[in-house]
Amino acid sequence: ANLMDSLSNENIRHLKEVVLRSEGVQKLISKDIDELQRIAAADKREELKVFSGEVVRFGNRCKDPQYHNLDRYFDKLASELNPQKQLKEEAETIMQQLMTLVQYTAELYHELHALDRFEQDYRRKLQEEDNPGTASKGDGLAIIRAELKSQRKHVRSLKKKSLWSRILEEVGCWNLRCIYITPML
Repeated sequence: ANLMDSLSNENIRHLKEVVLRSEGVQKLISKDIDELQRIAAADKREELKVFSGEVVRFGNRCKDPQYHNLDRYFDKLASELNPQKQLKEEAETIMQQLMTLVQYTAELYHELHALDRFEQDYRRKLQEEDNPGTASKGDGLAIIRAELKSQRKHVRSLKKKSLWSRILEEVGCWNLRCIYITPML
């Protein structure tokens, strides 16, 4: 019960806001709050390790065999948990992917505006060609048509690379993973 109480949100907040910032702790151990938090976290992990060792010991003494060898179960759980470095790398990778998508989306926004201008120019040039009173050359229309085709191709490519092609659930999942991982770091 003591271990669980010490891990409550209220006690962790008290540890961070009061205990670690106290003058005595900072003079005796360190003034670096991050280092103090790492020390406190290591201490809690050690307490959890001692506690789980006691659970294993009591489990091995039980008559019911399902409680025997809990150390194997705890080892399996520990091996399945990503180490902090892997979590940090995963969070950084996800954030980099999101930032790349955002950059492509911003570029797509600008290129869509350019595409709109090309389409307006093309329509205006078509109207000029259809109007017998204007003496314009067909070369200009061909150039604008080629630019329009190229711009459409570029926009299609950016749509595939940007958030445009992602479903909301996918982006939401990435954000959720970042939120889930960040507090563990």
